[in-house]
Amino acid sequence: MKILYLLLLLTISVSAQAQCTSPCVNAASAGYTVSTSVSTTAANFTGAHLGIIIATWYTADSIASVSGTGCTGSWTKLTTATDTGIGLTAIYYCTSFTGTASDVGTINCTGNCFPTISYAGFTGTYTYDGVQNTGSSGTPSVNTGTVTPTGDGRLVISGASFDGGGSPTPNIAGVSGSYTLATSNSGGSGRWTNGIAYWLQLTAASTSTTFTGSAGVAAGVIASFSVSVPTFSAKRKVLN
Repeated sequence: MKILYLLLLLTISVSAQAQCTSPCVNAASAGYTVSTSVSTTAANFTGAHLGIIIATWYTADSIASVSGTGCTGSWTKLTTATDTGIGLTAIYYCTSFTGTASDVGTINCTGNCFPTISYAGFTGTYTYDGVQNTGSSGTPSVNTGTVTPTGDGRLVISGASFDGGGSPTPNIAGVSGSYTLATSNSGGSGRWTNGIAYWLQLTAASTSTTFTGSAGVAAGVIASFSVSVPTFSAKRKVLN
């Protein structure tokens, strides 16, 4: 007599919500340096498949390259935000990313661009949603501008920088709404501080966030990324 077994084999990825909420993000940053380059301290990005760098630099110079240990492809730069002083800020992202146990982010400039960097790695598989915006402010508070993700379950990345103008030294005091501040740094010598915040938006809607700093003029950036959740596969097997 034949015994029929129906085996349903499901392969379901971790849900989008579990992929992106803490502690599934690791981050490191390094404050303003009077130099042509800056690197973060090493951090454990194991399991991350999206790399994000918030870069801030002096308007009179340009960035030659950004790098992160886990990026096996290339870094893509989104629109640059300009504060009302002399600072530029942009999001760089890498989706061909395999985080390492000792990941370092670096900015290299063509001259003394006085760079500042914040670097984060997120678990999950992502593509850029094609949605971004920027903002600027003459006070130590800046809104990133509004984006409307193209669907549900999007990871919204935001960043901001503050320039103390040489004195006092700025810091990021907080971020509004549902966003979580992943990392930020102190503005050495009274110059730039920057940071990364994120939110997993489960239902698509227009969104922005406001960063508050302790001092200085400011610039903000924001972008949306879609998370890929593989569909399940099923197999039917008959055993004799």
